[in-house]
Amino acid sequence: MKPSGRIPCLARRLAPFAGAAALAFLLVIPGSDMRWGEYGAAAVVTAAVLTGAVALPWRNWSSWMRVAPALLFLVAVFLLRDAAGGATAGVSILAMLPVFWLAMHGTRGGVPYGGACLPKDTVAFLQFARELGMEHQLLEATISVNRRLAAPTGTAKSNASPNAIIPTHTQ
Repeated sequence: MKPSGRIPCLARRLAPFAGAAALAFLLVIPGSDMRWGEYGAAAVVTAAVLTGAVALPWRNWSSWMRVAPALLFLVAVFLLRDAAGGATAGVSILAMLPVFWLAMHGTRGGVPYGGACLPKDTVAFLQFARELGMEHQLLEATISVNRRLAAPTGTAKSNASPNAIIPTHTQ
C-alpha cells in the first residue's frame, strides 16, 4: 500500500506552531510562584493537541470538529499563563497561534470563509450598505472571490459577482 503523505505534510504545516509553543514552555522562567501542577497540565494538553492534530482522521469528521484542537490549545495557553504568574508571564500572545492556524489552514482548503452564517451575514451586510447608498468594493470583492473558491470549477456560479445574487433594489 502506498503511503498517503498526509502525516509528513501536516507535520510540516504544524511544525512552526509546535515550535512556538515549545519555545514558550522553555522561556517561562521558573520562579518561586510557579504552579507546577498547572504547568504540567498545560504541557499535557499541548502534547495531546499536537498528537491529535497529526494522528486523528480530521477529514472524516464534521468541519466544526476541526476547530477543536485550536480551542483546546487555548486551554493550554491559559493554564501556562496562570502557572507562570498570570498576565505578567508573557505567554498570552500564544493565544494568537490558533487564530493563525485557522486563518492559514481553515476548514475549507485554507480558506476560513464558510459555514452556515458567515457567507450569509457578509451578503446581508453588503445589501444593508447598498440600501444606505454606500459602495463597498472590498466586501464585494471578498464575496466574489470566496464564491469562486467555494464553487466547483467550471460552473456558472464560480464566475458570479456579488451583484448577480444580491438584488440592488429594495421592496
